[in-house]
Amino acid sequence: MESYNFEFDDFENLVKIYDKKLEYLSDEEKIPLLKEMAGISFEKNNNTQKAESYLNRILEIDSENLTAINMLMFFYKSENRYSDWIAVADKKSLLVEGDELKNLLLEIGDIYFEKLNDVGNFVNYRKKLYDIEII
Repeated sequence: MESYNFEFDDFENLVKIYDKKLEYLSDEEKIPLLKEMAGISFEKNNNTQKAESYLNRILEIDSENLTAINMLMFFYKSENRYSDWIAVADKKSLLVEGDELKNLLLEIGDIYFEKLNDVGNFVNYRKKLYDIEII
């Protein structure tokens, strides 16, 4: 996660200014600004809900944006929102491969087992992992 070090403390107004700036940008130009707004909202304003909305706006523009997906996963895990985390992790599992996919499937299975007490889905994700190992 990037850290935002500014010379002032009025981050709420900064986000409002950035929000206004979005009106004048193309979709592709919006992505870095929305990412920064999400980071500021989370780190400086402690507003995960607003950060989440900015990241979802990125995903509306680019549904495969791994930065937004990873940030959402970080936010959801930090708030123990495991069902939301799994939904986003499932999206990510369609975009990654190799060891990253294997590690992600392991983590999803572990979350099902350890946090949600869902043995059925734990087994399903271990089976997916096993199927990948065979291929």
